[in-house]
Amino acid sequence: MKVLEAILKGERISVQITEKFNMEIDFTTDDFKSLLFYMGLLTIVKGLYFEYFIKMLEKAANFRIDTDEVQNALEEIALEGSNKKFVNIVKNILSELSKRDFIKFDEKYIKVSR
Repeated sequence: MKVLEAILKGERISVQITEKFNMEIDFTTDDFKSLLFYMGLLTIVKGLYFEYFIKMLEKAANFRIDTDEVQNALEEIALEGSNKKFVNIVKNILSELSKRDFIKFDEKYIKVSR
């Protein structure tokens, strides 16, 4: 998010370009910047994606998952065999996503039985 904020503010971005991505090690900030560079997004971020990223950053600033609520939901599953609280948490999170987030989204991303 900090990288996107810097790009949108027009700040100078420096990076050690990643020549080969390795999925077995952590994805670094330089890897992210390199990916944006390779995909040509650095040159079009301010145009095509500017408004989208601004909304995403604003949403991220206000978005918070209540870990106590998740803990209670997991305890309900373990102790009572009911997943109602957990399903409601997932529904609330999904309701915060944009239509764009649901492109090619299907049930393999969320496996919850009722």
